Amino acid sequence: MAQSNYNAQQQQLQQQQMQQQQQQQMQQQQQQGGGGKSDALSLHLELNLEIEIQLKARIHGDLTLCLL
Repeated sequence: MAQSNYNAQQQQLQQQQMQQQQQQQMQQQQQQGGGGKSDALSLHLELNLEIEIQLKARIHGDLTLCLL
């Protein structure tokens, strides 16, 4: 019984040590990757589009189209 308690305590200790190491690694990565920048979201988007638009209209009056 004492041996199983000892083994359980050892496993818990090892798990705690692993968690601490992971937390330290994450903190180091965040510090290294930050480079003094704020925690702003960065997005790079590339588009390669082919667009075909067909307009058919019968208009009685004036029409103004504006592309922005």
